[in-house]
Amino acid sequence: DCSEHAVLLAALGRACGIPTRVVTGLVYVPIFGGDADIFGFHMWTQFRIGDSWVDFDAAQHESDCNPTHVAFSTSSLAGAGLGQISINLVHLIGNLELDIVRIEPAGP
Repeated sequence: DCSEHAVLLAALGRACGIPTRVVTGLVYVPIFGGDADIFGFHMWTQFRIGDSWVDFDAAQHESDCNPTHVAFSTSSLAGAGLGQISINLVHLIGNLELDIVRIEPAGP
């Protein structure tokens, strides 16, 4: 599950002294549960490296989250559980419509 992956990765980063936070939003999925080309709820982790927040997606084994990730919120998880973070997005996600305009293959 993406949320458990994100929280675990954030905890591991903090154990190493790296500031971390989790990101909630949507991720593009080519095929899921019989549906094709959908965006589904997702959670991933950001590490503070230098002056930037850098995305890491442990659930999808990505260290360079690409434009298929659409972020809605970030949280340090201080004072909020996963349920609270997720419930805040339910009304938003149910009222969105995303259209894929163009897909370009990655460079060599």
